[in-house]
Amino acid sequence: MVLDTPVLFFARVHTYGIHSAILKTSLTFLANLAMIQAWMPRLRGIDDPNWSLCAEAFFYLIFPILGPALWKLPRRTLIVGLSLSWLASEAFIYHLSSHYHLKSIFFNPLFHLPTFLVGIMVARIQMSWNAEKTGSSRTRTGLLFTAAIAMVTAIPFLLTILPVEDILTTLLVPLFAILILIFSADRYPFSRILNAKIMILLGEASYGLYLIHIPVYHLWIALHWDTLQAMYPVYLALCITLSILSFQYFETPTRLWLLRRFCPAA
Repeated sequence: MVLDTPVLFFARVHTYGIHSAILKTSLTFLANLAMIQAWMPRLRGIDDPNWSLCAEAFFYLIFPILGPALWKLPRRTLIVGLSLSWLASEAFIYHLSSHYHLKSIFFNPLFHLPTFLVGIMVARIQMSWNAEKTGSSRTRTGLLFTAAIAMVTAIPFLLTILPVEDILTTLLVPLFAILILIFSADRYPFSRILNAKIMILLGEASYGLYLIHIPVYHLWIALHWDTLQAMYPVYLALCITLSILSFQYFETPTRLWLLRRFCPAA
């Protein structure tokens, strides 16, 4: 936020003048700090990817209520119920897209709630499958791979009939759910690659990468390096390095401090 706020501020100075820019940018900064920016599109503008922090804060607040309730449901009931809720959400977004600007829909946390709930379902299925010791796992994996390939093949067709934002919102949720189930199982060779220490580190640092790459890109624009293709590897390496440093020397120590401070038993 601190790195990217000047970009928004100077853009607003150019558009509104210094006094209005100070007021508007301060309001945007406070909204981002409180993680409420995704509820109102006008409150966004600092490091665009961080809208998801607002959505996740909302999900974590309701998780103690929804999480245990979903975990207690029979697995078949859970799968059918969440599949229907996902389809209903997709239909609702598609309907609204013809009446409202898609950006006001795309960033609203409520429309991403089915994705969060599907994540709970995937964790439930994953744990039960990993506990099984049957010969059906290979057949199940084959079916999942077939379903994933079919979904990937359908994407170009879907892009011709649906808005791109709709594809990015929740339409690909089943595909990612299937890929997570396939590659997170301990019994498959590819899982061993993903469990390598470097892969785990990159995965853990990827959230920092998600938030850091935009401020670095704005720096690239300011230096006029964004048009130089030869500088892209440098940009990518810098973003990854910063995300790893952030994870190891800021995020992890801060998380451990919070656990010690607020949850000593952990």
